[in-house]
Amino acid sequence: MNKTKEVSIIIPVYNIENYLKQCLDSVINQSFKNTEIIIVNDCSTDGSADIIKKYSKKDNRLKIISFEKNMGLGNARNAGLKAACGKYVVFIDADDWIGENHIKILHDAIEKHGCDFIIGTHYTFDNTTKQIKLFKQKKSILQSAG
Repeated sequence: MNKTKEVSIIIPVYNIENYLKQCLDSVINQSFKNTEIIIVNDCSTDGSADIIKKYSKKDNRLKIISFEKNMGLGNARNAGLKAACGKYVVFIDADDWIGENHIKILHDAIEKHGCDFIIGTHYTFDNTTKQIKLFKQKKSILQSAG
């Protein structure tokens, strides 16, 4: 497999038009540019497809996969994986957004430690209370036995 990009970013999309622009802006504006952005439209019935099309005209790193019927999150992620050409893969949900150095930080950490995967600290937003809470991942480096 010819890996032309360092990182493949996979974003499954299903009826998420209210959050999608913020997500795509945060991914496109990353400081780490050696990426491909794979958007899997899981048969959205809202305005998500129009937003995806508009963004694909602005940035040639976007690859769009469109399902003809709703296949679910797992199938959308798997389709993105199948299309990915990057050395590394990052999954981002379409209602999430990331800081401008997010991909660089993850990339540098995985290169430094030679990990198979990495999980980062993140924040959650409670729609009911309108509060942002830090979800702090315990720092650890695990090594396989084999």
